[in-house]
Parts: sequence; structure tokens; C-alpha cells
Amino acid sequence: MGSRGGAASTDRPTPTPRATSPSGGALHVVAVAAVVALLLAAYAIAAPRLRRGTGARGPASASARPEASTPPPTALAADRGAPPPPPAHAAGRAPQRVLIFGDSMVAVLAPRLAEIARENGHAVFPVVWYGSTILRWARVDELDRLIAETQPTIVVAVLGSSELTVREIEECEPFVGLLARKAAPRELAWIGPPNWRVDTGVNAMIERALGDRRFFRSSGLDLERGVDGIHPTARGGAAWADAFARWAELRSPLGTSPSAPARAAPAVPLRVVSRRP
Repeated sequence: MGSRGGAASTDRPTPTPRATSPSGGALHVVAVAAVVALLLAAYAIAAPRLRRGTGARGPASASARPEASTPPPTALAADRGAPPPPPAHAAGRAPQRVLIFGDSMVAVLAPRLAEIARENGHAVFPVVWYGSTILRWARVDELDRLIAETQPTIVVAVLGSSELTVREIEECEPFVGLLARKAAPRELAWIGPPNWRVDTGVNAMIERALGDRRFFRSSGLDLERGVDGIHPTARGGAAWADAFARWAELRSPLGTSPSAPARAAPAVPLRVVSRRP
């Protein structure tokens, strides 16, 4: 007998019975069965690994399981060396443009407030009107012109010192409301007078008109005073500004906090209103 699958020898006396010699169709069936067996064996080996990687229900689509194929934005930022997105609580602390207006106490607060503003990314525009009153600021258009010029996002009033001993102080309350309306829709914060004596009700009146979330009461602060016994010294003014900044950190969109300046802040020009009070 010749080699397997070759032609039969010519000197073979009798032909091999047909039943024992596989035909072309039978060989094809055997080959297909062998391939199927190999495939089944390969699946039996790989199936446990597939189940571990995709779960018992098989692989999910990209839309059903985005986390399997898309890393979170924070991870992408870290991979690219970019800073992660800011936390949600910092959204209210975006850089602000702060207009500070009022009486002579603005000149006391402005140097330290400028440093705090710089450290927290804010721009500050201080304007002082020496000897001015709540009534005077409410009746003239000075605040309207300053708002139009500086385009502030927050307005800070520093008023009340001239009214410390005014009788019938409740008559000033409508003018506090008028200044608040002039500032609207911008946020308004009001820094009350740093009492050097007992007042006749100005602090209570302003707080009643604005509420304690917009009014910073300075009357209880122990500040170093200058020779007149009224205006705080530079050190006293810095302590006063720091106290306001701590209050604003919790109650105002300023989100400021006092800190030692990393470097000396450039001098902020103090604008002086030339009108007579």
C-alpha cells in the first residue's frame, strides 16, 4: 500500500474495499470536525478570561458603560500635566472689581485693603470724600458716576462716622436704602464706623436697613488711634481691614482672607472727591 492519501500501487492484486477507503466528501467532513474541535478547545481556554474582563453578561456597549473607556476629566487633566478643575466652593470667589467709597475712614482702610485685594486676585478702587455723610452721598450723583466709570462687581460703603452723635438718626435710614439701590444689582457691603464713643444709634440703624450679612459692625473693635483719638493709625487701620476681610470671607462674594503679602503691593491711588460735603 502506498503513502497515506497517495495513489494505489499498480501491482496490488485486489483493490481495497470501498468501505474502508475514505472518499473526498468524508475527508472534508473529518477536516471540518477537526477545525470545530480546535475552536471549541480554544473557547474553553479563553472563556474564563473573557468572563473576568467583561462580566457575566458579556461586554457592555460604550454608551452603557462610559467609565470603562473614558477616564474622568480629572484624570485626563493629570495625565496632561494640567491643573484639575477648581472645587465647586471656589466658584463664588472669582476675581472681583471692588469700589470703596465713603468718608475719611476710607483713607485709613485703603492701604491694607489694597494688599488683601491683591493677594486674593481682586482689583480695588478707593474713593474718599472727606467729611461726607450718608445723606450727601445719597443726594448727589457721585456714586452713580463712579460705578459707571469703574464698573465694579462689588460696592463697599465706609460711612457712619459723621453720624455717630446725630440725634433722630432713624431719619437717615431711607438714605441707606437709596445707596443700596444705587449699588444694585451689584453686591453691597457696608463697613460701619469704628466707634470712639457711644453712638446715638447709627450702627443699629444701618444694620436694620441692610441686615447683618451686608453690614460689618466695627464699633466693638479695639483699634490703635491717632493723635485725634478718632482715626485709627496705620497699624489700627490694618487690623480693622483684616477684621473686615475675615467677616467678608464668610458673608460676602469677596471671599477675601487676610494674609501676609507675598511682596509689597503697588500703591493704589486714592481718589479724592473735591465737592464740598
